[in-house]
Amino acid sequence: MTTAPDQQPAAPAAGQPTIIINNSSSASASAAASVGGVGRGRRKRQSGWVHLWLFLFTAGLGNILYAVYVSRWNRRHGW
Repeated sequence: MTTAPDQQPAAPAAGQPTIIINNSSSASASAAASVGGVGRGRRKRQSGWVHLWLFLFTAGLGNILYAVYVSRWNRRHGW
């Protein structure tokens, strides 16, 4: 139901709250934010499987090196 530009919309029924949705950003901005933004690579995440295998085969020393590698990569790329 649409109203003419010079008419006021009908008042909501009694007992029902008025719902106002303020969308201050566009859908494309939201989509860009969810995938890491425009022009930025994705953040590297620590992998639980990699940590498990490194723990089993390197007695934990590989875990330290892997964690340092991922942390430095994220810091270098602005994360």
